[in-house]
Amino acid sequence: PHPWLQATSASTATEVRKLMTGVTTIPNATAYSLFQGYYSLGLPTIAAKTGTAEPSLNTCGTYNWLIALGPAAPGQVPSVVVAAMVPILSSVACSVNPTGASIAGPVLLPVLEAALKQQGAG
Repeated sequence: PHPWLQATSASTATEVRKLMTGVTTIPNATAYSLFQGYYSLGLPTIAAKTGTAEPSLNTCGTYNWLIALGPAAPGQVPSVVVAAMVPILSSVACSVNPTGASIAGPVLLPVLEAALKQQGAG
């Protein structure tokens, strides 16, 4: 087997990984508070992207998602990728401020931890 196509350059991939690990490690980043307990357990660096989408105009409902992969420190080859998408009903979303990290994060994090531990990476 051999690579058919290269999705991006190595330098671009390195920059994207740096930005995605920043989401979990830089104070005030979108998933920083979600991952602080995770990192306090000595688990490996994770790269992540969060998101919140509104299904239509003039509604309060949201689709909240988070995708994470790891281990993702420089030089590591990620072996686990987990994604979660959690819709919030319009009546609930109007009274809270849902985000991908706050809503999908608690669903994703235990799955990510279990998968890394099963592989011996966590």
